[in-house]
Amino acid sequence: PLLVILLANNNFCQSTRGLEATERLALFEKTGLEIESETTHRSYLERIGKAYEGHPLALRVIAGEIGSPRFGGDAGLYWEKYGHEIEEVEKALAEAREGITMTGTDPWHLHNYTKELRKRVRARLERTFERLKQDFLNAYRLLCEASVYRCAVPEDFWLSHLEYWDCNQDECELALEALRDRYLVEDEKTLLRQHNLIRSIALDHLKAMDDE
Repeated sequence: PLLVILLANNNFCQSTRGLEATERLALFEKTGLEIESETTHRSYLERIGKAYEGHPLALRVIAGEIGSPRFGGDAGLYWEKYGHEIEEVEKALAEAREGITMTGTDPWHLHNYTKELRKRVRARLERTFERLKQDFLNAYRLLCEASVYRCAVPEDFWLSHLEYWDCNQDECELALEALRDRYLVEDEKTLLRQHNLIRSIALDHLKAMDDE
């Protein structure tokens, strides 16, 4: 299926393909998570992948949360804490499918009904930002401050923003590593960038920081 992300406030449109079931598991495995069929971890990951219709960015961010020190790669522990959020997504999308069916239109597919999914993906990322703010404040600050860059820039450009917060080199590197672990920053050879969906949220949080 084709996923279209529309962010009117940022005049941004990006198309990306939702991953199929096997591709979702491959993504989770690539990030270091356990996907063996005999484990309960796999069933949780399959539900997460299905709930987000294989949205690559959402799944990468969730994988990063599961792999963080807080959960140590244990999908079961993650589900105990945040499984209700996935269930909310499942319920919302099921209701959306019912709504489309009752109107007599074509069968529901991701490429022709994405409003609810876009809303849920953004809500997921908002929660990730809030958790990052609580668990790793410097990483949160770095993510917000670096949203001023519209394109990929050298790593030093990013880290320079933490000088305002009196962070030393080690603290800066730890903050950046935390963003990499959570797939909130993308490496392009020697440059760093933010996915436009993440950047749009980071800009909102940066404005809130400035207002504070």
